[in-house]
Parts: sequence; structure tokens; C-alpha cells
Amino acid sequence: DKGRQNTEIMLAPVLNNLTPQNSSLTQAAGFPGIPAGLHHVKYAAVQEWNRFDAKKREYRYIFSTKPLTPFNQNYLGYYATVEKEKILETLNLFKGVHDFEYFSKKGSNPKSTVREIYDLQFYQYKDLYVLRFIGNSFLRSQVRMMVEGIMKVSSGKLHPKDIEQQITKKRLHTWTLASANGLYLSKISYT
Repeated sequence: DKGRQNTEIMLAPVLNNLTPQNSSLTQAAGFPGIPAGLHHVKYAAVQEWNRFDAKKREYRYIFSTKPLTPFNQNYLGYYATVEKEKILETLNLFKGVHDFEYFSKKGSNPKSTVREIYDLQFYQYKDLYVLRFIGNSFLRSQVRMMVEGIMKVSSGKLHPKDIEQQITKKRLHTWTLASANGLYLSKISYT
């Protein structure tokens, strides 16, 4: 594109500017230009980082069943109960190509509300639980609305058939959002 500039940035100077003056990464490595622990420092075209060019996005929602503390309340979601079998059953309903209009917040007016979910996982890491979503793209608040629906099934407030009806746009059963605390964009793939 004519409007795009192929601006290049170098990783080492950027990293060095973020560290204290007396602990330069290049000095720690023993030679200029390559920070310690980095094997490949190369130039990257800024245009490669365009969010609209991404092919896959991965979100993780991390939550606890233990009451949150002042130290973790800004970083985790909270749900009192976890029923693993119900969560896994509900997760499988989202996989594939679906119209997620009933799992999105209004106001962003996307060209299409059809999205593809490639993979979903649920696992426990120490005393935390993680819901992992991989898809081509996500609508506004889609992941948070999916998490809330999944956790309502886990707690017995909804049935997996309710979520299936909502995915197929037959009936809207839940429109509330999971807390934003705990949601992380963990990976973007451009290939």
C-alpha cells in the first residue's frame, strides 16, 4: 500500500532503553547489538504487526474458585464452583463456524458476526483454572460472554441445550459478561 511505510525497528535498542542505564542488555551479553538470552535479533517491518492481518487469535480466561485477595483481584476471575464435565460438554458446542451474534456486545457493527473457533480447552494449573479459546477472530466481548455462559452451565443455572439454542440464534438465554479481570489475549498468529 502507498500509505504504509515500511518502518523498521530493532529489538536490542528498544529493550536497552527499557532497562536501567547500568544494566544494559548489550553490555550483559558481552558484545554490542545482541542482548543476553536472545538468539535472533532481527529487523521487523512494522506493517507485519497489523491486527487485521492476523490469522488466529488465542485468549485465555483465568479464574479461581478461592475468594480473591487484594493481590490477585485485578488479574483473575472468580467462580465458586467448577463442574469439569459440564464445562467440557459446553466448550465443544462452540467449536466450528457459527454466527456469534448472540454472543457479542452491541455497538461495534462488524461486517459479519460469523466466526470460526478452532480449538477450546479447559485445564487446571495449580489452584487456578484456565479456559483457552483459539479462533480466527472474536467479536466485541464474545469471549467474556462465552465464559459467563459456560460458567452458568457449570453452576447449574443453565443447561448445555440453552447454550446450543443461543449459538443457533433460536433463543437468548444469557447476555451478561464474565469479569474482564482474568481475560488475556495470549497469542496472535499471522501465518
